[in-house]
Formats: sequence, structure tokens, C-alpha cells
Amino acid sequence: MVPRCGRSQKKTGDREALSNSLNNIGLCYKKLGNYEKAIDYYEQTVVIDEAEGNVEDMAKTYNNIGMIYRAWGKYDNAIDYFEESLAIKKNINDKAGVSRTLNNMGLVYTEWKKYDLAIILFMESYYWKIRLRTKVNRPSG
Repeated sequence: MVPRCGRSQKKTGDREALSNSLNNIGLCYKKLGNYEKAIDYYEQTVVIDEAEGNVEDMAKTYNNIGMIYRAWGKYDNAIDYFEESLAIKKNINDKAGVSRTLNNMGLVYTEWKKYDLAIILFMESYYWKIRLRTKVNRPSG
């Protein structure tokens, strides 16, 4: 039944709804522990978002894929996807997203027992959180 839903959305051309559906299916497979299928659906989501120029959703999906690889214990892959997400989030100045992604990367390095790198990433995440909360008011003139 799920693939049928995807096909009908392709016919209507509602690519955003298709992307959301594929993303949700990926989430379900992640929760079921079927990481390969989850990644497959997330990667389909990325293709649609890239075609639509929806970089914000691409960054979120890369982050989701990174989380799957982290849960799977494939830390190299997790970092690769978090770095993709991080680059986009920095490019669009998503400070909260940058902070979350850096924190996720720190968690990977903690599980990987690479504590020095984890500390650096947690500190950078903290820095971005502070930037979120701090407004710099400079006098004009």
C-alpha cells in the first residue's frame, strides 16, 4: 500500500508531498531497525529536494541519514552525512541547525571513543547556541 501512495503523488506532480511521504517512510523503517531501507527512502527524498532546490530539507535529510549510520555503528558514514548537512546549514545561516548537527557529530565521536574531537564539536555547538541567543547591537554612524 505504501508504494502505491508514492506512485499517485508522482502522477499528480506533488513533489513536496512525495518527499514528505518518502521521508516519513524512512523514519518508520529507522524505528523498525531496518536501516538499509530507511536510508534508501531518505536518499530518494534527497533526490527530490535537490531537484526542487529545497536545500533546507536536504540538510535535514542528510542529518537523518547521519543519525541512522550512528545508530548502526557506521561512524565514518555518519560523519560524512553530518558534514553534508553542516555545510548546507552554514551556507543558509541556520544557526540552530548548525548547533544541532555539531552536537550530533560530537555524539558520534563520543561513541567512537574519540573524545578530543567530541569535545571540540560540543564546544563549537555551544558557541553556535550562544550566537543564537546573542544579538549584537552596534551604534550606527
